[in-house]
Amino acid sequence: MSSDRLAAFLACRLMYARLLGLCLWLAWGISLILGGGSTDATGQLLGADHLAFYTAARFLQEGRAAELYDHQAFSAAQEAYFPPGIWRGKLEAYRNPPFYALLYMPTAAWPYPASAAFWMLVSLLALIVATHWLCPEQPWLTLGWALTFYPVFATVSYGQNSLLSLAVFAAVIRLLVGNRRFLAGMIAGLLWFKPTLLIGLVIWALIDLRRLWPCAFGAATTGAVLSLGSFLLYPEAWSAFFQSLPSNAAFLDFDLWKMHNPRAFWTLLLPTPIRLGGGMSLQLLLILGSIVGGIVVFFRLAKTHGDDDRVMAAAAVLLTLWCSPHTMIYEWSLALIPAISLWRYPALNKELWMVGVAAGWLALLLSTDLSRIQLLLQRDGLGVNPAVIVQISVPTLAVICWMMARELRQASEQNRLRLPAMGSSD
Repeated sequence: MSSDRLAAFLACRLMYARLLGLCLWLAWGISLILGGGSTDATGQLLGADHLAFYTAARFLQEGRAAELYDHQAFSAAQEAYFPPGIWRGKLEAYRNPPFYALLYMPTAAWPYPASAAFWMLVSLLALIVATHWLCPEQPWLTLGWALTFYPVFATVSYGQNSLLSLAVFAAVIRLLVGNRRFLAGMIAGLLWFKPTLLIGLVIWALIDLRRLWPCAFGAATTGAVLSLGSFLLYPEAWSAFFQSLPSNAAFLDFDLWKMHNPRAFWTLLLPTPIRLGGGMSLQLLLILGSIVGGIVVFFRLAKTHGDDDRVMAAAAVLLTLWCSPHTMIYEWSLALIPAISLWRYPALNKELWMVGVAAGWLALLLSTDLSRIQLLLQRDGLGVNPAVIVQISVPTLAVICWMMARELRQASEQNRLRLPAMGSSD
């Protein structure tokens, strides 16, 4: 089936996607009502990931900055925030630099459910702002579609902060397109709270440093102000942060079924290490090969679109998601940037792009739970051991990105061929 026919097939069935997205939010809302609001019907804490930021802010407020990375102190404090039994023996650790906890201090004195609900609303506001900054043809319709995107739902329901990062990236793109590179870099520097979010932007800047050096300087300025300013306020927190760096960098105990990147894909597919000699394993070789492949595609795109900030920024976001070692499902909400930014790009086949966006939307909707179901079946003795889990999202997204990069390069080549030769009378 051609992309035109497949796009027409999808266009007639968009209502099902809208209904499915609505069902996600309704089911979550009903579950929270049944659970009493602070927890859902299964006993899951409201926006549980927010608890790490909330606890860090409270520690700063209570003069316990030196304990910001003390897991035992964190766990005890978190258990005390709730009625007995809700959080016993659990931990939401804080791993960001100390300055990021300052953002959450205005709500640190509130009860946890109120703080979590407030920051969920802030995240939704950030989503509204980001979609408008990306300048879609129909902003409110685009916002509605964004709300059906599973990573957006995951960000809000998990109590995560990826939509704040989305707004930062959207502001950076808007400033770059407006040729305000130093200011764009200063805004990008806000992402220093999680340095892996800067991977794509750093690689892009290294490729085109002659043009993007003001961005690099702006990002370094913001990073220095945030780090040095908070160091003067909380030197003991920074001392604890530096002491925790080795263990944080080595921390790999994430739920891989929630992670969508080459590392998760190959680790789930090949759970038993296959040694190749020299300390290298087949899994590590495949992970590194996949990352290098993504960088090569980015380099090739830069050769044809290096001066198009909107295209390159969108590609840098995707490269970040691909290369980061900890790309969780909620961080794929950043994929809204290329989905929206490139939709109006004239060089792209609109029907092919619609098919690509739909495939990515569906893969990210299904892959997390499909991976978890496979894992549960393995644990229940219904599969082979060790567990081999096929994660559908990563290969699907890789094919989509490769196809779109090829489409952009081919369109650029065709436009170059149409240009009159130097000195032509045409």
